[in-house]
Amino acid sequence: MNLHSKRCSVSSPTKDQDISKWVHDVTRGDNSLSVTLTRSNPLSGETAPFKVVTKMRTEQNKHKCIDVYRSHGDFYWLHSALQVSCPDRIIPPLQHQISLFETIIEFQRFLNRLSSHMFLKTHPLLYKFLCGSNESIRLARTEYRQSKLELTPQESRPQTRGGEQDTSLADTK
Repeated sequence: MNLHSKRCSVSSPTKDQDISKWVHDVTRGDNSLSVTLTRSNPLSGETAPFKVVTKMRTEQNKHKCIDVYRSHGDFYWLHSALQVSCPDRIIPPLQHQISLFETIIEFQRFLNRLSSHMFLKTHPLLYKFLCGSNESIRLARTEYRQSKLELTPQESRPQTRGGEQDTSLADTK
């Protein structure tokens, strides 16, 4: 256990961690990123029910671990925000589950797919989710909600193939 502690030093997330260093370490082809999801300890005082542990192997072959706590809503925010941010990419599905056990399996599967995807594993939103502080996640979720509210009715209407607005569902008097 002592050896493991020396090799994998846990750090708390910070606001200003260097994303370019993250991208460089993550894009190395040797499976340098792994994400593990567990149920957070209710006695720890954390309000978020899930503990996400991100392990990354750096250039010097040292291991770096970051523990963050995330809620159900954080996972669904990440999924939605990636869909909006990357419309040309297929974002892995994230399905609602009934039991806690199935939810953990679903969230773990989602994170595994993101962390193994060539493009998405370097996306700033995933970086923020895996390494950011709770405050940075809260701010990102607020910005995302506001950007969705700023859509004008014109922008949010469905488009037809010819680029014209689809008025078939328009209100009629």
